[in-house]
Amino acid sequence: MRPVSVFVLAAVLALLDVAPSDAQSGAPLKNTVGFGAWPQPAPQLPGPEGLVDHVANGKVVLSLDDSIRLALANNTDIRIDRSQIDFAANSLGRSHSPFDPVATSSFSDTRTKALPTSTLQGAPLVSNLQQITLMGYQQLFPTGTDFQTSFNANKFSTNNSFSIVNPSLSTSIQFTVTQPLLRNFGFFPNRAPILVAQNNLKQARANFTAEVNNIILQVVRDYWSVILTRENLEVQRKS
Repeated sequence: MRPVSVFVLAAVLALLDVAPSDAQSGAPLKNTVGFGAWPQPAPQLPGPEGLVDHVANGKVVLSLDDSIRLALANNTDIRIDRSQIDFAANSLGRSHSPFDPVATSSFSDTRTKALPTSTLQGAPLVSNLQQITLMGYQQLFPTGTDFQTSFNANKFSTNNSFSIVNPSLSTSIQFTVTQPLLRNFGFFPNRAPILVAQNNLKQARANFTAEVNNIILQVVRDYWSVILTRENLEVQRKS
């Protein structure tokens, strides 16, 4: 494609969302006692991203593809719409969190030593050791069914000579299934947040695509308008 000169720069810069700084248009600053203060210098706005790469011999040379890339890279609406897609995707991931399984475990070790208070304790210094292990699992299904299970193991050892079973071990396991019959029953009420998050993600992607298409269409129109203006100027010079 035939490159154009600096005239197409006006078409590209027309799509860049560069707003004037408040420090340039605002009134002079005043302090709390009513005296005027020196205005703060306006911050330096960065130039268009990637424009320097297309400067040759002091002129900006852009093809249609270059103009489209610069417009998309420097447009604020494009960056905002892209961030909306990331936010919607994050919301979709968080909407699945209620159905994530949860596993828990814990272990405790307790040792006690005490002087005997009875001859039946069977030791000059009674030493007991208790170790408790707990494990649990919980998951919520899209139907509203809540499943929970837990395992408990308790080990007890002592230096008591009268203890028949030493160490002793006791275990227990428990299962619990809860199914709502009215509220939160079925797939729809439990998956409604997921469906809403999916639609929001589709909407964010559609907005981003529409914004990109509009910018590309505007750049193409401005580009060929500059080409036509340049050719008409060349014809007028020759005539």
